Amino acid sequence: MIALEVCKGMIAVPPEFAIMSEPPDLKPLPILNSEDLLPPVSRWATVGGLFLVGMLGIAGILSAIVKYDVTVKAAGRVHSPVHIVQSDRQGIVSSIEVAENQAVSAGDILMYLETQDSPQIRALTTQQQQHKTALQGYQQQLNAANAQIESLRQQIFKLAGRTLTGTEQDAVYSVAVALEKLESTSPVTAGQLQTQWLAALKQQDELQRQVQTESAALAAISAQLDSGGIRTPTTGTIRQLNLQGSGQLVQVGDRLAEIVSTDSLSIQAGVPVRDIGKVQLGQTVQLRVSACPYTEYGLLGGTVRAIAPDIATPANNSAGVAPYYEVTIQPQNHALGHGDRQCALKPGMDVRADIITQRETVLRSLLEKARLVVGN
Repeated sequence: MIALEVCKGMIAVPPEFAIMSEPPDLKPLPILNSEDLLPPVSRWATVGGLFLVGMLGIAGILSAIVKYDVTVKAAGRVHSPVHIVQSDRQGIVSSIEVAENQAVSAGDILMYLETQDSPQIRALTTQQQQHKTALQGYQQQLNAANAQIESLRQQIFKLAGRTLTGTEQDAVYSVAVALEKLESTSPVTAGQLQTQWLAALKQQDELQRQVQTESAALAAISAQLDSGGIRTPTTGTIRQLNLQGSGQLVQVGDRLAEIVSTDSLSIQAGVPVRDIGKVQLGQTVQLRVSACPYTEYGLLGGTVRAIAPDIATPANNSAGVAPYYEVTIQPQNHALGHGDRQCALKPGMDVRADIITQRETVLRSLLEKARLVVGN
């Protein structure tokens, strides 16, 4: 009980109703902000945030610098032109030198025809053999004459006390200079060597003319003999042979054979109509051949060589194939791979072509797509 003095008397009051005679010393409470109510940010969160900001900045810079290939995709096949071999003369087939599906090279004999000039051909064959024999003999004599000239030249320079240099070995005048020097010390020897030297040069000149004459005659006879044979115009494979056998009569203009060329392989690709405006001549192409797995043989480079002026539609379009533009692509090589591991291109192989139309940055691509979205 707390006693208070009221009217000189003592009155007892409960403590809860007691009034303190002096107020306590109260301090004002601090004002709290919203940040004071949040937990403190850890060091790892700060580092992680800075890292993310840095990565975003680097990604933005790279997107404005790094370029990538913008491509148009097209499906196609390996194509090879077919050459038709026609007869340019009338005659009877004497022999057939090739068969269907046989690989041939340009200039190979396809067949021989017997014409009214057969006796003349036999005579030319005899002359051809004679000229070959004569040419071989003259060539051997010329080689011996050249060896003799070289031996005399070495002997002359040795006796003259001179050293052969790279320029003097092919110069005739240097031999004359050496003979003049040798004549001052040994005139008899110099005279003998000069006589032998001049005789060897004369023989060499005559033999060279004989070799040229025989070579020209042999070439002329060979050309006449070749006229009796039909030759293949290109390197490739015999796809079809329209000959029954020896004794067949052949007229001028008859189709003798069809040859699928392997010298001029190309890729015929179909580019969708919506993408043809991006394709231009000379653009680089990356080719993937289905028969040559990409993981084993890699890609094959190529170049756009021709673009069709109008759209093409398959003749039997039961599958509903959309119209396309036919683009001709010239491959850099006729095989994929490296070293001994090669995959050769063959007509009919399926190919996927990626035509590189331009190179642009990622940022530009994103801005272009955003512009299209906003425009729509």
